[in-house]
Parts: sequence; structure tokens; C-alpha cells
Amino acid sequence: MTDRPDPAAPRLAFVADEDLSRTGEPVRGGVPWPPGALHDPSRLVLRDARDDARLPLQTRILERWTDGSIRWLLIDTLAGPHEGTLELLPADASADAAANPLRVHEPGTGEVIVETGVRRFRLRAGGPFPFAGVEDAAGRPTMDPTRAALVVEPTHGAPLHAVFDQIEVEEAGPVRAIVRLRGTVAEPGAEPFLTTTARIHLFAGSPVARIDVTLRNPRPAQHPGGRWELGDPGSVLIRDASLTLALPPDDAPGTTRVRVEPDEPLARTATPLEIYQDSSGGEHWRSRVHLDRDRRIPCSFRGYRVRAGTKPERRGHRASPIVLLQRGDAFLGVTLQHFWQTFPKAIETDDDTVTVRLFPGQASSPHELQGGEQKTHVVFVAFGEDPITDVPLAWCHDPLAVELQPGWYAAAETAPWLLPRDEDPDEADAHRQLAEAAIDGEDTFESKRERVDEYGWRHFGELWADHEAVRHDGPEAFVTHYNNQYDALYGLLVQHLRSGDRRWKRLADELAAHVVDVDVYHTDGDKAAYNHGLFWHTYHYTDADIATHRSYPTRGDDVPGGGPSNEHCYTSGLLLHHLLTGDPLSRETVLELADWMIAMDDGTRSVFRVLAGGATGLASQTYTRDHHGPGRGAGNAIVAMIDAHRLTGEARYLAKAEELIRRCIHPEDDLAARRLDHVESRWSYTIFLQALGRYLDHKAERDELDERYAYARASLLHYGRWIAEREHPYLERPELLEFPTETWAAQDLHKSDALAYAALHAEGSERARFRERASFFLRDATTRLADLPTRTLTRPVVLLLSHGLAEPWLVRHPDAARPAPRTTEPFPPPLAFEPKRARAIRRACILAALAAALAVGTLVLLVSRATAG
Repeated sequence: MTDRPDPAAPRLAFVADEDLSRTGEPVRGGVPWPPGALHDPSRLVLRDARDDARLPLQTRILERWTDGSIRWLLIDTLAGPHEGTLELLPADASADAAANPLRVHEPGTGEVIVETGVRRFRLRAGGPFPFAGVEDAAGRPTMDPTRAALVVEPTHGAPLHAVFDQIEVEEAGPVRAIVRLRGTVAEPGAEPFLTTTARIHLFAGSPVARIDVTLRNPRPAQHPGGRWELGDPGSVLIRDASLTLALPPDDAPGTTRVRVEPDEPLARTATPLEIYQDSSGGEHWRSRVHLDRDRRIPCSFRGYRVRAGTKPERRGHRASPIVLLQRGDAFLGVTLQHFWQTFPKAIETDDDTVTVRLFPGQASSPHELQGGEQKTHVVFVAFGEDPITDVPLAWCHDPLAVELQPGWYAAAETAPWLLPRDEDPDEADAHRQLAEAAIDGEDTFESKRERVDEYGWRHFGELWADHEAVRHDGPEAFVTHYNNQYDALYGLLVQHLRSGDRRWKRLADELAAHVVDVDVYHTDGDKAAYNHGLFWHTYHYTDADIATHRSYPTRGDDVPGGGPSNEHCYTSGLLLHHLLTGDPLSRETVLELADWMIAMDDGTRSVFRVLAGGATGLASQTYTRDHHGPGRGAGNAIVAMIDAHRLTGEARYLAKAEELIRRCIHPEDDLAARRLDHVESRWSYTIFLQALGRYLDHKAERDELDERYAYARASLLHYGRWIAEREHPYLERPELLEFPTETWAAQDLHKSDALAYAALHAEGSERARFRERASFFLRDATTRLADLPTRTLTRPVVLLLSHGLAEPWLVRHPDAARPAPRTTEPFPPPLAFEPKRARAIRRACILAALAAALAVGTLVLLVSRATAG
């Protein structure tokens, strides 16, 4: 969509927070390509730009351009003793596949065998978890599968073993294999207590397995009275959930070594050993963020404790433990990703077994998984000496990441309006400085996290919604959660692409994991308007209390019911996260949310289906049930459809986007009747216009310049003219606002971006007018924000991360334009949409009136006959 760059080879590097020598570490990342630059990845090689040394390479296509060329390519490799820049370019790749043999066999009967060159892993459906056996190169067992298990202990009843009865090879190549297992935790013949999914990553030349285990409560919440809180009848209570692994039987003496914190040396320890993290270890470890169902803070002490043999207990603040067991030739090492951050956690060992407590029984309160809630735990296990870092498995706490130059991301059209930070025009300086408050200064996202202790398995990765706490002056923390409002995840990733600063990416990875697990309602058991939806952010200026991330607490007068809503659906950050990392959970969640939007609008799933047909309107309503004009509800749904269409190519997603556009907007709308100047109820029409811009870009890239493209384009221009002539900065007229806060200044960025999209489709003086007004709103918004002491609050900063970038991009691309449609046919008349509920109520009233008339007529007839008799 921009001027096509010279399709030179992308130059990339591997980066980590610590400078460590990491030969053999598995590295994965997504690489975007400009249109037409790459068609066949099989001839690519990854080489050191200095000495032409080649690294092993595995590729998988994540997305293609319409012309068939590759848009996103996922690469896997193993880091070597290289420094500096690597190049990914076409060459003779024939020798690379044999250099790192990783073989996957499926002999049938639900079994998968993966040979990494140093270990042979056997996985079997219905067998021991995670492995039915692990052997070294000589065929000697390195684990005892009879003692391997994932066990969940409910608060009532006997412990339950997870049974994984489905197995599938999800990826297989010369560098990495991923085997997915699915199963349940249940009593025999009973409904599942939990459902389970595990993805097991195995790597060429490595004895290490990465095990991602997701535990999900598939039940719906009951949410009585619209309250979504801990203690709901749909929750399950877990006393303990643990993964146990064991060395094979051996009479040889064993040794156990441990490193508890990253700056400690690896040292021998006595057994039995327990490392238990009870709280974050931070200054505010007793924060009200951690309230349980009884409104009690279950954290018993600050940080972690270590108990080893008969030695005195010792304590510290933040553990990232690595535990290594060795007996004879057998070796077993374990660590967890984000051990202290996602407390409570524990690792225990005796002489030949290790137990990783995902939900540890040591906690003072049961672990509650709410209806539709899940948690993914990432465990690394070494079945032999791991030579990647001096301390085995240390690399797992700070894994290498793929990093490309910002200029390549921009040239490959990775995101709309993407401009490398170093190429920002001078007029973007104020905007950039405001946005970078998220990572620099005294009020960064990480410092906010510390102030409220946004840690623990349910909270880590979330952003504290401190803008909702501005009216609070009590002694305790005011707890509010952001729940990815305005797609904070997307903004973090865009800033990473612009700058190459890894801090943005780290925040994004943590937020993505939280959104996928906690903010999405993973159930089929509720109504279509809720199933698989994204929970809204905390109700304005109301403490979350025990509603946690589900929005609406009991405390707080006159707080309405909550639940997932079309006005709070954000998929683009998850899409970009999947493309950058290959994370399958982010991809699945994009589709989960898009399907939720379709399902909620499906009249056949409505309780009113008997009385009326057609769409419910739940996907297009904004602010009130009867408003189906341009607004963020429909705008979010349209973007979700585009993102799902990009991932799958399924026509139903694009068709739904076009249905919603036709329903909500028309090129000849009476804008006075739309009441766009009613700010509180109509402000988000500018979000819808940006969704139109995204849709038009998607259609133009596909060369679908048809009547639907023409319709959307004309609508965008029609509304763009109104903004250019009639709109003003919100804070110029604060009397129109219920709460004239700093957020309204940030919301003016939507006007700037909508006008920038309109400018791409305009010509001559009109284009110039759109550009001038886009620049005005950007300049006014950033000037006002810079003067406000509340400019670093979470919501305005999140808006700045991904909005206000369009006009600076146009400064650097002054001739950028979108194609005109190929059709000049007249547009169909406006669609008079009536939501299913309204139709059903109207028809019910008609039927009731007819029934009443019939009853009166029958009564009159009976009276008449009786009188006559």
C-alpha cells in the first residue's frame, strides 16, 4: 500500500536483557515481507553477515499477500556463537536440513516419537504425562514415566489425574517440533472438573522440553444480578495442581543443585527441598488486588521461603528458581517462566523426584478458577545437561528474541501508519514524548504495576487503570484493571516496531498472556452475547473489589450489570502478537473473539427467535440498544472480522464486516439527524471511521475495488467532511462532558486519524483540507495533554501508543493515496435496521393486542348467547 521498497534481505539480531553466551538456544520470531518480495521460503538461509556462517533454519508461512507472496514468515533457529547482524536471504539451503536432525515419527495408536539427536521423547494419548518415556542417545531411560503425572486436587474429593486422550503434531521441522495434547481432569463418568491443553516444544540437539499447560474451567459463571465476582457458583476451587517428574530407579547416590535468585551461584542443597513463593515480594505485597472470594488477602508473608533438609528456613523476596537433580547418568532439571511474578508457585524435590506446583497447596486459600477462566503455565524441563548457558536453563528466564530494524517493519507494511521513530517529523516530538511515558520517567507502566502489586497468576501482565483512581483519597490502594481497553496490546507492539526497544515487547508478551487467559470468557455454556467474549474494563471510578477483571462489583451503588460487550472487543494486538511470535493462543483468541461477535448477532441463537427473525443487533449497537449508527461497537466488530479474515481467508468474516458497514452507515446519511455533536453518546463514531479505513485498506490490498469498496469509501469521505468543518477539540466545550478529563484530549487523536484515512481517498483541495485538520487535532491534543498533570495516566497513554501516528506518516509519504473504485453505480438506499429484540417486542405487543381483542370478542359472544338464552 506504500511505495514498494527494494526487496533486500531483512537484517535481524537476537537480543536479550543480559549479555550471555548462548550457543544452541532455540529462537523463534515472525519476519514480515513486502508484497512480492518472497514466494518460496524453502531456499532461504540465515547467515552471519560477517563470516557467512549459516544457522539452522525452519520456516512456516503465517500469512500471504493477495498476490501469493509471503506476508509473514515464522522462523525457528538455534543461536550460535555469533554477534551482530544476521541476514535472511535466498541461497542454497540444501545443507541446512541435515545439519540439525530433528525427526518426528507417528507410528499410530496415538503415539508420537520425537528424536532431537540427543534425546528420544515418546508421547502417547492416554499415557503418562508429559512423556511415556525419554531415552538418551544410547537408549537408556532418563525418566521414570510411571511416576510422571499432572494431578489436580479439588478442595473436596480425591486428587484427580489429568488424562490427555487427544494428541496431534502441530509443527515439525529440522529445528522445533510441537506436539499438542488435549484432555480433561475429571472423576470417572463425571463432567470435567477442568479441561486441559498442553503444547510440548522439543528442539534439535537439545535435551530440553518446553511444556505449556493450560488449565481451564469450561463452566459458565452464573453472574447473579449481573454481578461477576469471585465466589460465583460457576467457579471451581483447587487446593493443589502439580506436575511431578522422576528420575529412573538407580542405587547410585544423587545430588541436587539449586539457584533461587538470578544473581546467586548454583549450589548443592540438602533434600527434601521446598521453594515456595507466597507473594510478589514487592513493597505492596499485601495489596487489595489479591482479595479472594471471602474478601481476604491470602498472602501470608512477603516473598518466598526455602526449606532444605534440616537447615533453618530462609526467606527472600523474588525467586526465579532452577533445580537440578542428578543420579548416575540420569539428569533432571526444571524451572518455570515468571515464577515469582505469577505467584503462588512452588518447586519441591527429594532425592529423585521433582514436583512443580502450578497451584500450590501451601497457599492459605484455595485457588479459584472462575467460570470460563483459564491459566497457562510454562515449564521447562531438561532431561540432560543443558549447555546453552553457564547455569542450565537460565536462558529460559530471559529468552533470546528476534529483532529487525524498524525500517524493515515499516517497508513491509507491518501495521498501518508505521513510521520508524527516528524518522518522525519534528511535529511528532510532543506525541512521542507523551507516549514514551509508558516506559520512561517516574510513572511508567511497570512502576504502576509495583504501586498496586499487579502480580499473581491472575493479574500479572495486566495494566493498572489508575485513571479510575483519581477521585480516591483513602489509605488503601484503589483497585482497577484495564482489560486491554483501546487495544493496549496493539499499541505496545506498534511502539516496539517503531523503536526496536525491547521493553515494549516484554510488556506486550506479558499482557497478551493475561488477556488470553483471564480477560476472555472461555465457555460455551452462557448466552451467545457472552460466550467467548472479552470482559469490559472496571466500571468507572468504582473499585473492582472481588470482581477482579470481570468488571462489575457488588460494592458501589447503582452499578449496572456487566459482562462481555461488543464495545470492548480488541483483536488487532493479538493478531500482531501471533504474527511476531507464532503464539498459537493469540491466534486462537483472535478467532474466538471474531466468532463471538458473529454469534451474538445471530438471531437464531436469541431467546426471541420464535417471535422475529434477522440479526439481534448486538454486534452493532453502541451506547444504547437502539443506536446502530457509526460507533465503536460496530467499529470493533468490523476490525475483528478483518483480522479473522486475514488469518483464515474465510469469506464469512469479510461478508460480516460488509453487512455491518451497510447496517451502520450510508454515503448520504443526514448527519444532523445522526446528532454527532452529542459528545457523550456519539463521540466514538470516529472509531468506526478508522475501522472503515482499515476495511478499505484490506479491500484495496486484495484489489477488490467493487461496489462495497465504493460504498465504504464514499461514507468515509462524507463523514470526513463533517469532521473537517464541524468538529472541535472536546475540551474546548467541557460543559458538554460528564467528566472533562485528560482522556478527552487523547480522544481527539481519533479525529486526526479518521481525517488521515479520508485524506488517502480524497484529491486536491479536499485532501489538503483533511490533512490540515488532521494536523490541527494532533497538535491540539498533544499540546493540551502536555500541560496536564494527569497526562501519564494509563488511558491517555494507551491511546497515544497507537493513535496520532497517521498524520506524521503522511508527512513522510505526502503522495500516498488509495485507488478509486471501479464502479460508479448508485448506492442502495439506507438500510432501516431494527434489532431483533425490538421486532420481537413489537410483534409480541401485536399478538397480545390480537389475543385481547379475540378474548373480548369471545366474551361478548358468550354474554350475548347467555342473554339470548
